[in-house]
Amino acid sequence: MQILLIGANGKMGQKVQKIAKQNNIKVVCFDKAYCQNQKNKFNDLSQIPQKIVNQINVVLDFSSPEILESLLQFCKDNSKPLVVCSTGHSVKQKSKILNASKHMPIFLTSNTSYGVALVNQILNFIKNKISSFDICLIDRHHKNKKDAPSGTSKSMLEILKNDNKNVQVASFRAGTCVGEHEIILFGNGEQISIKHTAENRELFALGAINICHFIKNKPNGFYQMEDLFDWL
Repeated sequence: MQILLIGANGKMGQKVQKIAKQNNIKVVCFDKAYCQNQKNKFNDLSQIPQKIVNQINVVLDFSSPEILESLLQFCKDNSKPLVVCSTGHSVKQKSKILNASKHMPIFLTSNTSYGVALVNQILNFIKNKISSFDICLIDRHHKNKKDAPSGTSKSMLEILKNDNKNVQVASFRAGTCVGEHEIILFGNGEQISIKHTAENRELFALGAINICHFIKNKPNGFYQMEDLFDWL
């Protein structure tokens, strides 16, 4: 498998390169910080030679929403599956992703951890059974993380929020914490806590590689983490 990695110079991009190398997966790197004359490293999608484009199996995005439109066009023009792991997309951009999935396979996720996907499954199961509980969602990340609440927290909030339910959210950005999400249910004389802790970034990189394997031969359509449960 050969991956075109968008955002290759970022923290996650570097981890993906490391995991890919360990698994004999070839990576073509794209990042605004890369120079065009570096071998297999580009900062302009239009400058990637067609010979290299033809060998790419999946495009993996760990960058930012700013590049989305050009990325969707590139994948459509070259018939490439796209895995979008960047966060912070607007409602309009998410609509564009859904529309584009009619023409290509697109996998959208704010978190590539299988454990987080399982937590979301738990939340889906209990969401209609916890109306008597007060709900708090806490997310903790390193001090350099830009968005708060995190994309993962927003996904969890989409599951939990109903008209009759008020979810309190707290985000902390400090130190070097990779990522922690905790849902606390406060009942009458009792509490329930559901927590996921990421101990390293390698788990996200490995999750992203697994997603690339999953989607590389899939038909056009929109895919998310729950589609992996029967595949893994």
